[in-house]
Amino acid sequence: MSELLYNIEAEQSVLGAILLDKDVIEKVTDILEEKDFFKEAHRAIYESMLKLYNNKSEIDLITLGDELKKQGYLDAIGGIGYITSLSTIVPTTSNVKYYANIVKSNSQKRTLWLKANTLAKDLERGENIDFAMSKFEIDTQNLTSDENEGAENINAILQKVLNNIEQIQLGNLDEKIKTGIPVIDKHTGGLGRGQLITIGAPSGQGKSSLTLQILKNICLSKNTKQPKVLYITREMTKEEVTQRLVLAYCNIGNEKLVKDGLSDDDYTKIINAMQIFSNSNLYLDQSSSTIFDIQKQVRKIKPDILVIDYLQLLQPTDSKLSRERQVAELSRGLKNMTIDLDLTVIQLTQLAEKGTGTGDLRPHGESFTRESRAIYMDSNVVIYLWEVTGDRNLEEAIKRSERIKELATPCEGAKPEVDTLKEKINNFNDSGCTFVEVIVDKNRTGTKGSQYYLFEGKTMNYFPIG
Repeated sequence: MSELLYNIEAEQSVLGAILLDKDVIEKVTDILEEKDFFKEAHRAIYESMLKLYNNKSEIDLITLGDELKKQGYLDAIGGIGYITSLSTIVPTTSNVKYYANIVKSNSQKRTLWLKANTLAKDLERGENIDFAMSKFEIDTQNLTSDENEGAENINAILQKVLNNIEQIQLGNLDEKIKTGIPVIDKHTGGLGRGQLITIGAPSGQGKSSLTLQILKNICLSKNTKQPKVLYITREMTKEEVTQRLVLAYCNIGNEKLVKDGLSDDDYTKIINAMQIFSNSNLYLDQSSSTIFDIQKQVRKIKPDILVIDYLQLLQPTDSKLSRERQVAELSRGLKNMTIDLDLTVIQLTQLAEKGTGTGDLRPHGESFTRESRAIYMDSNVVIYLWEVTGDRNLEEAIKRSERIKELATPCEGAKPEVDTLKEKINNFNDSGCTFVEVIVDKNRTGTKGSQYYLFEGKTMNYFPIG
């Protein structure tokens, strides 16, 4: 290994300074670990010094030599003579942090050199370039930062929590971002950093529409600091997503746009909507298709919220794995992003049509997530969308919601409630609306529940009705 990747004199100076004054080890431990020393003998000496210090023992030639002897390292490091030589290398301890930073810098260079060699070998073996680069980036992302400090004493964490609580009570910190969807905000309090939120529905049942309604509400919120949102779309183009947002805001259906034509009033609404959205903090990306691509965009844009539409359309990192493992790794990659990059991730996912096969088609639990149950297990919050049909399910809706019961009450008592509700739902369907239950099925930090909505397909909007 090149001499440019280590500095023996700097390592000796650090150890010599500690021998001269054991208290300077407090300055060193904030910077160095045993593994940062290149020379094996120096790693052994530093480890023994740490042990003596933690035991509140003196660190001198006698105690250090005795500790190294107990560990079986004394002869290997060069005996008591080498320890003695260390104490004569530095005349003063005042520069110990400078020496420690040199040792740390060289340690980081060696780590990067080793990781780069591993990357080269992976590519030579024919490894997928996106997978190899993603692994390299994950391995090296915290190399030169202090963001990943490992274990932290709970006293420091408790102080952070107390400060956070005080700021919330003073109204200086909005802990969560409201979605504007009543049932979601009621049970979750909004979107929180470090959370993976899954929205699942069978194909064509409005999961993209619900997500776009959430984004519309966020973009139109009156918050002083508007959250930055990155929307990764693999199902629609950026233009299609933007058009749906604008038309939904204007309450203009696609059929009117294509067949009936727009009025002057409609054009005015659209221009006003475009002006509003132009001031929003929303970014759209249709090109990122792998976890590695998404990580690059997140680091570039630094969003508060990342949306993936939808999970199963992302490219897996390893095509040799089973489909279940591929989807599980995609979900885990997004989960890691919530923690490592401190943001909220909303992943949309397809649901299995039949669930567990028990006959209960109302989605609940992990068995309904298509291709991998890891999607459910990784998520902090899981929201299911379900079109309510069938007598038993309509009866349940009537029992659970006073508003639905009102809709189901016959005008003259001539029909049963379920038949009346069916008739109302048919009328909804004729006008382009679907009777949907929005279900908060999993919530690690709050309550669960559901609410009934009308989904107006032509304008892609959800309206609560129960």
